[in-house]
Amino acid sequence: MKRLITLIGSVVLIITSSFLVIACKTEQSSNDNLKTQKNDINKNNIKSVIKESKEDETDIEVKEKNELHKKEDIKKTKEEKPEKYMLKRSKEENFSFTKDYGLKHANFIFDKRDKWEKWKNDSKNNSLSSLAGKLTSFYSEISQYSSIDDLQKEFDTKFNKKKKYKSFDEFIEQIDKVVTDYQKEKDKIWHQLESIQSK
Repeated sequence: MKRLITLIGSVVLIITSSFLVIACKTEQSSNDNLKTQKNDINKNNIKSVIKESKEDETDIEVKEKNELHKKEDIKKTKEEKPEKYMLKRSKEENFSFTKDYGLKHANFIFDKRDKWEKWKNDSKNNSLSSLAGKLTSFYSEISQYSSIDDLQKEFDTKFNKKKKYKSFDEFIEQIDKVVTDYQKEKDKIWHQLESIQSK
């Protein structure tokens, strides 16, 4: 009987220790599972925080770029909008000067065609000859009109049939620019042309 009690005690001891070992292992594994879950949650939180901060940074960068583009667009539109040209003289004065200066050049060209061609083709005189040519061209366009009013009346119907100019005002602006430039260079042009005449 003593042996039986020892045997039963040993079996109970083995069973109890087995249960304890199993219980400890399951507790430890559940603790490990909890730790890994916490680590995963922490990692996910960190990743989401990093992702959110990156998104915030990209949002800020996008906003800054948009603001930069808006500023550049505003600058471009300001640069693209040409300021309205202010005439240096009245329409009548431009008409009169164009007829006077243009007639003088047309007569010179008609009388001294060879000398004009020689002067015009000289590379030193490109800008001056171009300016004189523009003035003469405007003169030939308006020479048949006796006044600026006559020209303005017939501008759309007869004069500008081919729509070379957007409007009468644009036409006058172009004449004004050419006359202004011509008046600055007039003495130089005629000095050179007269030196050709005397040769």
